[in-house]
Amino acid sequence: MRKISEIVADTPLLSMTACLETGKTPKPVSNPQQVLILLLKSYSFVSDDFIVHAAPAIGVNVEKLTTMFNKVHELCVERDEKILRLKEQLHVQYYRCMSYRKQLEALSEHSSQRELLRGYLEQACSNYTITKQQLASINLEPSNRQIAEVLGIPKGVVDSTLRTLKRKTKRVNDKARN
Repeated sequence: MRKISEIVADTPLLSMTACLETGKTPKPVSNPQQVLILLLKSYSFVSDDFIVHAAPAIGVNVEKLTTMFNKVHELCVERDEKILRLKEQLHVQYYRCMSYRKQLEALSEHSSQRELLRGYLEQACSNYTITKQQLASINLEPSNRQIAEVLGIPKGVVDSTLRTLKRKTKRVNDKARN
């Protein structure tokens, strides 16, 4: 069985993260295009510090890499704003449901307002469920088309690269389990 340190050394992103934590300069990666596509795909999870440390490892100028991240961000702004609006709406619906439940508990069983409030509660809970489903259906990362657009390469190259990375990750995970 392989040690965690061996797996980290063989995995470019984990290796870069370890270098970031220790302050060392990461060694160049064997396939910088794969790492670049993966970094851009994960743009919302990558810090400015990580960009500074990752750029030399993939052979890209820090400013150029930062520009790429900014372009991806610009392409995803509308979707990110929609996600924020839906999260806000989800919180509003949740607290509305809680409020109606508390109000129902306070009313007597035979109150005329109880049925009206029960209808409001059902509607609020329905809206909550719909909003939650809408939020869950939104892809949180940039599309492969957007990544290809930023890099100026065909979308198929991005698709192929990500498929290759998935297969490699699966192999590494399978080896780690054995």
